[in-house]
Amino acid sequence: MKALSAIFILAALVISAPAWADDRMYKFCEDEAIIAGSIMTARQRGMSLGEMMRFVHQRQKMVELRETQVMMAWEEPRYETEIQRQRAVADFRDMVQLNCLKAQKQRRKK
Repeated sequence: MKALSAIFILAALVISAPAWADDRMYKFCEDEAIIAGSIMTARQRGMSLGEMMRFVHQRQKMVELRETQVMMAWEEPRYETEIQRQRAVADFRDMVQLNCLKAQKQRRKK
């Protein structure tokens, strides 16, 4: 009976592993989108590129990815009205999340 229970538990874990991996992927990309939104918010508020790069390097976590996000944000224009700024932040955040999800899906195919 215990062996049968163990087999069912193992089978459930194997079946649920892809869903768990999907949850982790979605959480990772959601976190990346939040960070990207913060980066674009700083951009829209007028933080200098140098200041942002110094901030990124102080954190020393995923520096290359953060540098890429910062450079992408600084390629976008700064807007004058708050509504335009909010839209720029939302669009950038969603674009980063979408690209992250696509990259994760591609990685899983390999």
